[in-house]
Amino acid sequence: MGPKWDRTVDATFRESILIEYQTEPVNGIPTNQLHVRYSGRDSTLTWPRELTLAEVQPMIEAWKVAPVDPQPPDLPNVEGPNLFLLL
Repeated sequence: MGPKWDRTVDATFRESILIEYQTEPVNGIPTNQLHVRYSGRDSTLTWPRELTLAEVQPMIEAWKVAPVDPQPPDLPNVEGPNLFLLL
């Protein structure tokens, strides 16, 4: 987990790097190769960009000593109008 936080309408979460290697198709990533994915607020690193281990290794090293941002408050639970679709 990284030191920064990201907020969406669904949740507040810390940035992260996921490194996967699958020998059988499980969740749509390519098999038999390293797959690296960043999740967080840095839009230059997010999907659909494909990352390499060499690109994220300096980030992981920097995260080891980076101060952790305080967790922001959750967004207020605001209910909007009830919408539905009739076909």
